[in-house]
Amino acid sequence: MKSNLSQARLLELLHYNPETGFFTWKVSRGRSKRGSRAGCPDTGGYLMIGIDGNLHLSHRLAWLYMTGSFPCMEIDHINRVRTDNRWKNLRVATRQQNLINKGISKVNTSGCTGVSWNKLAMKWQSQINFRGRRIYLGLHEDYESAVLVRKNAEAEHYGNQIC
Repeated sequence: MKSNLSQARLLELLHYNPETGFFTWKVSRGRSKRGSRAGCPDTGGYLMIGIDGNLHLSHRLAWLYMTGSFPCMEIDHINRVRTDNRWKNLRVATRQQNLINKGISKVNTSGCTGVSWNKLAMKWQSQINFRGRRIYLGLHEDYESAVLVRKNAEAEHYGNQIC
């Protein structure tokens, strides 16, 4: 999503503390008073801040505040906490990297994404999804081997795809 908000305008209205990840208002605006914390959670759990009639995700504003421009891709919360906008917890990431960092699915029983028990073969199976394709990584005698093959495939396919 493109925004016309400039770093200068952001600095005029808000203060960002990179150690806490909190934004505070420098000016009183409507119900927001100078010195009060800015932002409220959206339905997805991310913090939003309204500026000049537009809502902005706080983590993207932190990027603008610190670098002078909006990120070219997505912003990933390294620790997976959507409200933790500390500078050290934010990184630019591809969509795929961001999805990898979302954690294990609730229905995962193996403890590792892409690794499952194949009842028919009575072995551990590993696979990876890359660019819309599921890549079969084989059957393995033990769980550790299946996890290792999966991790190696992640490094090979995902790597560091940063702009």
